[in-house]
Amino acid sequence: MKLLFCDDNLHFAEKAATFVESYYRKKNISVFSCIACDPVSVLHRTDLAEFDAALLDADMAPVNGIELGKKLKSINPNIVLVFISSFLEFAPQGYTIDTFRYILKSDLKKTLPLCLDEMMKKLSVSNAYLSFKNQRETIQIPYREIYHLQSDLRKINIYGCSNKLLGSFYGKLSDLAEKLNKHAFLQTSKRDFVNMVYIRSISNYKVTLSNGAEVSVSRNDYAAVKEAFIQWRGKL
Repeated sequence: MKLLFCDDNLHFAEKAATFVESYYRKKNISVFSCIACDPVSVLHRTDLAEFDAALLDADMAPVNGIELGKKLKSINPNIVLVFISSFLEFAPQGYTIDTFRYILKSDLKKTLPLCLDEMMKKLSVSNAYLSFKNQRETIQIPYREIYHLQSDLRKINIYGCSNKLLGSFYGKLSDLAEKLNKHAFLQTSKRDFVNMVYIRSISNYKVTLSNGAEVSVSRNDYAAVKEAFIQWRGKL
């Protein structure tokens, strides 16, 4: 899992990250942690769409944790938000943005382990991966890291963050359609599937992704593609 910790008390953020990493390590789950004490610096990161969960202090300045959480949700609707605070006053605001848990720092040792167990169950679905063979080697790429798949003659190219090519293999997109649909991918043309988590906009017969890539949408399917995306967002 890739986790973000942000608290204006750096010592507390580091302590929380150490606890979470140790807790998951005992369950054989690897964790990559990003620790920050300045919410503004977090907003300038280019990899926000890649985080599985964020543990945020609700009471920070000049951007509080609730506002930071809203921004994270706008970039990645599937991110799990956990607010850790000394006060309950921000709790009502937190739950307006689909907060997973709101935990008091004074009750951390008691409530955080249960939260981590529930978070692990929630994220287990998104930890599924696309498996394929390339030159006799089996390669596995988590669906959550894939922004876009494109058919190029007999090959399928897989693109990720920064429009980086993650891998290629021989095959047909039609053979992957059922699996991709289950993991929030949307077919925009015969050649393209995009991860709806990373769609920034749909206009002028193009889908723009959060990594800057633009993917064409067939004119015949344009209305259906827009409607499918709107319906998916409405279910979140």
